[in-house]
Amino acid sequence: DDETQVQVVSNEKEIDDDQESMSSQSSEPSYQQKQQSLQLCRQQQQQKQQTTNTQTEKSLASTTSYWNERFADLCNYKEKHGHTDVNQRSKDYRALGVWVKNQRFQYRQLREYGHSSLTPE
Repeated sequence: DDETQVQVVSNEKEIDDDQESMSSQSSEPSYQQKQQSLQLCRQQQQQKQQTTNTQTEKSLASTTSYWNERFADLCNYKEKHGHTDVNQRSKDYRALGVWVKNQRFQYRQLREYGHSSLTPE
């Protein structure tokens, strides 16, 4: 009887081992694996979105800062020269002249076509 019980227990263990082996060999992921994969994917997307938002905010802050600096330069130029017609060929004001030309172009684009890198304000 002891020998029969050992053989039955041994056979049950072999069946369990075979089932585990078959399920681990299956090419179809389990429900839990799918859930873990989906959760990881969501976390990666959220992290990517946060990184993108941070990069966009930094870029916008940098652009705003640059625009404000150029505008202050233009105000100083007007105070000194009495006008805002900055000569692009001027050695001292070349960069400011190019900036003013681009601002005027963007303003015309906004006014005539309704789209531009400028905001309506």
